[in-house]
Amino acid sequence: MNYIIIMSCKITIAEKKRLEKKAKIGWAMYYKELDETHDLIQQNYDLIKKLNNINTNTENQKLPSNLVEEIRELYTVMKRKVECPICYEEMESNDFIISACNCKVKYCKTCYDKLNECALCKWKYKKNK
Repeated sequence: MNYIIIMSCKITIAEKKRLEKKAKIGWAMYYKELDETHDLIQQNYDLIKKLNNINTNTENQKLPSNLVEEIRELYTVMKRKVECPICYEEMESNDFIISACNCKVKYCKTCYDKLNECALCKWKYKKNK
């Protein structure tokens, strides 16, 4: 049997080839996962662009429900939690409210109910009570 020495370990050539194949498979899986993550991030970016293009007049301050649902679904698929910028509480995808201003900040329901304006841009919220 032919042996080779790698990092002071004696292994057979067949074992070396098996390990190389295993490493190639591992890298292929890594790059596939990286590509899928990139696609999800791109979808998130595209949704944010759509939201920024919405005309937010002062009479109608609710975002279209289909966009809100798309964002919630995307965060669920990405398995990302959102942190409220006020209380720093981590929220699941169905627990946050997206502001109607251009910032599109995601608040927890408790903090959003207490706010009269956006914490970032100071845009006044017109809430229906």
